[in-house]
Amino acid sequence: QLSWSRVRSAKIGGVESIPLLEEVLGSFPQARLNIDVKAMSAVGPLVEVLARTNAYDRVCVASFSDQRRRAVLRRLPRPVASSPGMNSVSRFWAGVRAGRFGTAQRREALRDVVCLQVPRRHGRITLVDERFVSAAHALGTQVHVWTPNESDEMRELLDLGVDALITDRSDLAVRVVAQA
Repeated sequence: QLSWSRVRSAKIGGVESIPLLEEVLGSFPQARLNIDVKAMSAVGPLVEVLARTNAYDRVCVASFSDQRRRAVLRRLPRPVASSPGMNSVSRFWAGVRAGRFGTAQRREALRDVVCLQVPRRHGRITLVDERFVSAAHALGTQVHVWTPNESDEMRELLDLGVDALITDRSDLAVRVVAQA
């Protein structure tokens, strides 16, 4: 809700300015970024930034909303990696639980995605378990889990075979992965 000029004046750690996405993509040309589209009003600007930076092969577009994610994908001239919204994740999870392994419904839930970026749990429901990871991998889809911030949970998830951890504690993740 703040203007860009106001946000731009804030300092990270009292030192660094908050960069524009275009600046991040330009400053780190080898970096791969996850971009979570939080509002429909972000769709157009994101499409424009990706066109100006030609960063299609180094972003993964995600959103809780399948509608927002698909709005971005429809407007891009080239495909990008993407992760589905929670409705598609729920359909996939339900298919796994119902034993419809490899069925058209499960494949459809993962149409146009390369990874599932999901929480380990949603409320009291455990989404990411051995069956979920195995089913995703059988369809050629990676599983990225957010937001494990404890070493034990990171180890458990890696033992399940998840492909990536999205964490606030990169310091712990580096140590856990090095020990794995």
